Amino acid sequence: MLIIINELPEELEILCRAAIGEREKSEVKAEINELNGGSHGKIYEYQQEYIIKKFTEKAKQGKHFDYIPLRDLQGIEGVPILYAYVEKDFLVMEKAKGVQLSYLDEKGEKLPEIFPQKLYKLLLEMGKKGYFFSDFDALEDFFWDGTTQTITFIDYGVFAKVNKTFDEVERDIKIYYDNIIETLKMYNIL
Repeated sequence: MLIIINELPEELEILCRAAIGEREKSEVKAEINELNGGSHGKIYEYQQEYIIKKFTEKAKQGKHFDYIPLRDLQGIEGVPILYAYVEKDFLVMEKAKGVQLSYLDEKGEKLPEIFPQKLYKLLLEMGKKGYFFSDFDALEDFFWDGTTQTITFIDYGVFAKVNKTFDEVERDIKIYYDNIIETLKMYNIL
């Protein structure tokens, strides 16, 4: 069953419903472009505004699905809009704006001085909702939009709901934040 969280363009909703047998494939007019993928999903783009993540068989066997934390974290600056999902099948979310941090590394560009503040705020807001991630090994999971001064995180499959006091979560966030900052300095982008 397609669970719609935020309104989708009609063509994209028809595509999603056709993917799960709720509409005829002949009704589909939406065109999607395959971007890339990893061990947990293939990534597609629709109209340069929407991302579709189709979970792989390996991911379907797991217990961490992007749509759960993404749904729970809606409304936090830096969390993409979740439009729709089908449990253990796929999700549709907002495409992150700006550039991947890995691109900054490749181009030898640096993040602005406000970046660490924005990062800490994002991690703290996520922690307030009981979510924490500790898998910062990929610069491509973060985007920086210099126009809006916004950091966006895109891989919610690495999140876990934690049963800790906020003080414990805040302590973990501080440690994790320090590690991210050191990594960014190591890559010479901060």
